[in-house]
Amino acid sequence: MFFAFSINVSAQTVAKDTVNTEQELARVTSIGQKLLSSNNLPTKVTFIVSPEEDVNAYANIDNEVHVYIGLLKIVETDDELASVIAHEIGHLANRHIQKQSLLGVLANTVIANIKKPFVSKVASGVGSLSMLKVSRSAEYEADLTGADLMIGAGYNPEGMLSLLNKIAQNYIDVIQTHPSGNKRLENVYDYLSFNYPEKLQHNYNTDSYRKFKIYIDGVIKERNSNPKKMAEYTKKQTKLKNEKLKRAKTIKNESNAWASVYNVLQSTVKLSN
Repeated sequence: MFFAFSINVSAQTVAKDTVNTEQELARVTSIGQKLLSSNNLPTKVTFIVSPEEDVNAYANIDNEVHVYIGLLKIVETDDELASVIAHEIGHLANRHIQKQSLLGVLANTVIANIKKPFVSKVASGVGSLSMLKVSRSAEYEADLTGADLMIGAGYNPEGMLSLLNKIAQNYIDVIQTHPSGNKRLENVYDYLSFNYPEKLQHNYNTDSYRKFKIYIDGVIKERNSNPKKMAEYTKKQTKLKNEKLKRAKTIKNESNAWASVYNVLQSTVKLSN
């Protein structure tokens, strides 16, 4: 079970032709360990550069963060790379992988024990939609946790906006487990502007960020002219801020931030076999 950071980007994206795997592994590990240690998180995470050409990254239940060669080819700055790694650490810190794994096993166990084919098929479909919703929610939360971790480690969170904008056009909201690119960008930007306005200098030096800025300026202008939308924005961000404080307290108070339900998962797997 894994949570990907992204999907393939279009051929229009300018990418490096080659990547020195050893150098990039050292870079990924250095950034990853800085994100962990600066935020007082457990450092027992293994960072891996995977040979696939997809623009992708994922974390798994073994506390491994894999970053694909394809993604490293389009990353322009350490901030952009830190945003990928911080996002995956966000999944670990919030236990998304363990929760998703457990939910998947439980759903399969229930479906396997339903005798009627039609009822089983309906249950399977409902289960898939539920998992999709959970997965999208996890992506939003991992983005925001990742932004917190970037700031805690001294990285510029505008790097996350820059990278997300490179891949935004490739999301298909209906069928992908990830939220659509524009929704995800707006979610991160709104969170940063509400909680860390001083971190948004609006001069991040990539073409991707400059294009994003043109887009978000239009969104903000429209929202500012609509009292109802402004009220919704304030309400949502206030709720997110409270959730952030609660989430940070939970993570810091745990002796092991990724203490999981792995033993429960294992026993459930046995029951389903």
